[in-house]
Amino acid sequence: AFVLVQMAEVHVVGCIEGGEDFDQLALFCKWGIVTDDGRHDAKRWNLLEGIASGQTQVDIAKEGCMSVWSFPLDLHYSTTTIHGWPKFTCEVFRRH
Repeated sequence: AFVLVQMAEVHVVGCIEGGEDFDQLALFCKWGIVTDDGRHDAKRWNLLEGIASGQTQVDIAKEGCMSVWSFPLDLHYSTTTIHGWPKFTCEVFRRH
């Protein structure tokens, strides 16, 4: 006998375009996708394809201009619940 489990799939497709209104020039972004509300004991979301965290390149923008990263995002998850929905996190750093 087979047990059929219905699994929803979620695709996250987009781009981290850049950042603006920072006082520094040589900037990059560290980003991540947090699922299951950050709990390591809950495995309700399964990353099927893609990378769930990373870092953009450093952009040295002209003063008053946006730092351009144009970093692509393409992730594919499966899940059996809507609880612990994926959340995007990012931090912007200055290159030393």
